[in-house]
Amino acid sequence: MAYKENGRWRAAVKFDGTRKTKFFDRRKDAEVWEKEMLASLKQSATLGNKTSAPTPLTGLTVKEWLDAYVESQNGCVSTKTYKEKALCRDMFLEQYHGEGRTVKKSGGRGSLTVVQITPLVAQQYFKSERKFGRSGNAVNKDRKNLIAAWNWGVQYFGFPAE
Repeated sequence: MAYKENGRWRAAVKFDGTRKTKFFDRRKDAEVWEKEMLASLKQSATLGNKTSAPTPLTGLTVKEWLDAYVESQNGCVSTKTYKEKALCRDMFLEQYHGEGRTVKKSGGRGSLTVVQITPLVAQQYFKSERKFGRSGNAVNKDRKNLIAAWNWGVQYFGFPAE
């Protein structure tokens, strides 16, 4: 719905995790643009679902994703924050990629791809970290950093926004 901002009408459309906005002098123009933009986005999504081209996520491993994320943060955040993100990556990969300190999961370690990550996988990771004696604060830092990494993946790799 169009709303007034700084004396002009802002049209805003949210669809599939993205937001598009544009300013207009008249409310009517803003509302027309919103309807047209929403229809266009829905049509693009429908066309995108009809094509069965494989997504780039299909073969992307968790290690590749987290390595790319942490490397992208080098120089963008403070040294302390960078080390925290790298430690989070290492702890997560230790459990799901290498010969970690947990019992081997079915499917084998190292075979976990990004498309296999579910909220249940994340929850199991956080619970296991608590069992190994990490504090709630430390586990919460991991949660925060993994969410940031996922959001980065949404922006740069096309991960699902959910």
